[in-house]
Amino acid sequence: MLDMVAFYEVRAAVVAPAVQNTAGLADQHVTVLGDNITVPSQCSKIYGVYWGSGVTAVAVPTTFALLSSPSLRATSLLELSNIDTQVGVVATEYPGSISLPLGGVIPYNDFKEAPIQLVPGEALQCLSGTQAASAAEDNRVIVFLTDGNIAPMPAGVRIESLAADAVAAAVANAWSATAIIFRQALRAGTYAVVGMRASGQSMTAARLIFGNQGARPGTIATSGGAAYVGQFIQRDFADGLFRYGRSGIWGTFTHTNPPTVEVFCSVADAAANMHFILDIIKIG
Repeated sequence: MLDMVAFYEVRAAVVAPAVQNTAGLADQHVTVLGDNITVPSQCSKIYGVYWGSGVTAVAVPTTFALLSSPSLRATSLLELSNIDTQVGVVATEYPGSISLPLGGVIPYNDFKEAPIQLVPGEALQCLSGTQAASAAEDNRVIVFLTDGNIAPMPAGVRIESLAADAVAAAVANAWSATAIIFRQALRAGTYAVVGMRASGQSMTAARLIFGNQGARPGTIATSGGAAYVGQFIQRDFADGLFRYGRSGIWGTFTHTNPPTVEVFCSVADAAANMHFILDIIKIG
């Protein structure tokens, strides 16, 4: 099982080598107190981390970030070496916009082969810093958690990939929930979600809310910008880790009660166009 939490803050300009905390993103399913996110008991192992930051003028951006907790400090803090840092672009282009200099390639810290154990109930923090004087910038960190039970899909199981859409209000730099509408009518029965793609203007990440579980699994999203509203951006991140069952079963639902989606966008929009593909297996 997977879960997702996030840190976000407009990081103030500093003189090196000052280290700053990044605030936890307010959340309804885990406890967030300022810079501290309480590690949930159900999913307490780090499966992967995305880190992105950007400044709107030429400057020295954040050059290092790490995760900290009491249990990590007993060994070593978790260095986030791969960074999606861009200079001279605006926050609406994050992450994965095709206009980015890196061509939308999102570096991703992958720990799926050996998830990093945290202590349930302890405080997880994100620290970042720079090696030279810096400008203020957006700092986003998406942490994927797991219970360690990521079973491969059984051989011969058919995975269906169905598109869904939403037009809903998005609050800037906060989790915003929305119902989704599948483009095809689902057959009556029970389904398991085994992957997802998400895209929408200024979207950083998206996660699913299932009515029968607490964990909220999700994926890094694609932000295509205004020119791509109404379209899917055909790109999967982390070598497709979040598609086609590669991260196990995310949750189950019935055809009459599909999951709700929460999105993390960088810009407020009263009627944001959002597009999703859910990889599903009919299990009943």
